[in-house]
Amino acid sequence: MGFYVGRDGGLRCEECGAPKSPGLAACTYCRTAYIGVDAGVKCPRCASVNARGQTVCGSCGDSITRACVFCQAVSPLDAAACKRCREPFEGAEARLQAREDAKKRQEYMKLASQGIGAAVTVATSPTGQSILASIVDAITDD
Repeated sequence: MGFYVGRDGGLRCEECGAPKSPGLAACTYCRTAYIGVDAGVKCPRCASVNARGQTVCGSCGDSITRACVFCQAVSPLDAAACKRCREPFEGAEARLQAREDAKKRQEYMKLASQGIGAAVTVATSPTGQSILASIVDAITDD
């Protein structure tokens, strides 16, 4: 269905005559889809069908967005990926966790490498060899 201009000059639903609500893809009263307006997301609060890309429900004013777990940018609920960083929303939490786990493993490997480097430096110096010999003697005496 389309619209017609009412006596008050506002757009009205061709099916039931209700005033058109900006941001909606269908009539609030008869739920008839508006021609030329791409349907986006149904509002979780009032079930009104909003036009694609809306971030606020055209009927109740509630937010119809979600935040990206990577960059915290807000995107419309009907978006497949974050508008800022382009990360797909599908499986985002698992990908974030995998990246954080990989980063931790990398940090542990760096610390281990630094520890091994320090141990080699100590073991190859005369003072370090003397200290290690004392430690070994103390352990073997028990």
